[in-house]
Amino acid sequence: MRIHPLGRAAAAALAACFAPLAMAALDPVTDRQVGGIFSNTCSDPGQLRIRLYGDTLDIERAGVAVKASTLRSNRKAPTGAPAHPGFAATVRGQAPGGPVELTLTHDATGLFARIDGSAAALAPLGAPAVGQVLRHCDPNRNRLPGTPIPLEAQTVGALLKRPGFPAAYRAALGPLGREGWIASLAGPSPPLRLVEAGGTRYWLGASCKPHDCGDNNMVLLWDEAGRKVHGLLHRSGRQTLFGQPPPAVSRELPRLWAEEWRRR
Repeated sequence: MRIHPLGRAAAAALAACFAPLAMAALDPVTDRQVGGIFSNTCSDPGQLRIRLYGDTLDIERAGVAVKASTLRSNRKAPTGAPAHPGFAATVRGQAPGGPVELTLTHDATGLFARIDGSAAALAPLGAPAVGQVLRHCDPNRNRLPGTPIPLEAQTVGALLKRPGFPAAYRAALGPLGREGWIASLAGPSPPLRLVEAGGTRYWLGASCKPHDCGDNNMVLLWDEAGRKVHGLLHRSGRQTLFGQPPPAVSRELPRLWAEEWRRR
């Protein structure tokens, strides 16, 4: 089929109009590698933070946001620019008061974004933001490619891959292990954390029955050095200790359970 020259010209003009819009966002590779929220106090939304994903670049503090549009990302270090060890990408955008730019770097301590740009553009944030360096809030983004995920960034199901845990867990559960959600540890779970109970360091894990966490949940303690598991199971208002915890640990388990399940 022949296309009239005027038709080709119109199509080319239309494509030219829309090409900038198609590029006004992070490229997919950069988005996968660095997209998310950056903050040095991730649990406090009032502190300085960056939202970076897709076509969004917002720099926020205390409910005030500087929003940049027409984003451009580049995974090659700018020619002639100062060297940044661990350089990952630059992202530039246009805010109402002028340009803003992020320089992203990645090393063994995490993924970081340095804020640069027009002082006028960033002025609504109050205290100076230029030069501030914020760390990514996602542990998986902070991890360098190819490095193992630290246990404290994983949930209780990860213990099933630790040497000695599966056998110790089955022995601790006894008949309780016949219930699927208890045996599999596949239900909703917060990240693991280290605690001390009765003078011993344990990994504390928690899990619950999918779609019924309020009435069916548990906490467990894994003594990796001693290859022992102790825990507390809560089912329909009744609590059961398992794994024959020592007296000091028996007294501590209800408190740890309340921290995990009654503060939610």
